Amino acid sequence: MISLVVKVRANPGREADYAQYSKEFGAYVEANREGCLMFRTYRTDDPLEFVTIEHFEDEAALQAHQAAPDTKAALERLSGVVDGEIDIQVYTQPV
Repeated sequence: MISLVVKVRANPGREADYAQYSKEFGAYVEANREGCLMFRTYRTDDPLEFVTIEHFEDEAALQAHQAAPDTKAALERLSGVVDGEIDIQVYTQPV
């Protein structure tokens, strides 16, 4: 299994947009992406910060997700919604 922890900071006033879009995209990915075990977004104590946890069966499932046109479109849609860089941490060695 491969897990991703994705941290995002929304632009002020756009946090509701980010939350809604991430919820919709996560549900879509879970339902339609072969090999996706979980895709959930959580709020942190900071109202502008979000953390998404993604679990994929294997490297091939993750690569297929990252290469999918709808994933690229989702990232483009976040332009103006996200403040700064998206921080992605990848974990490949569950214990």
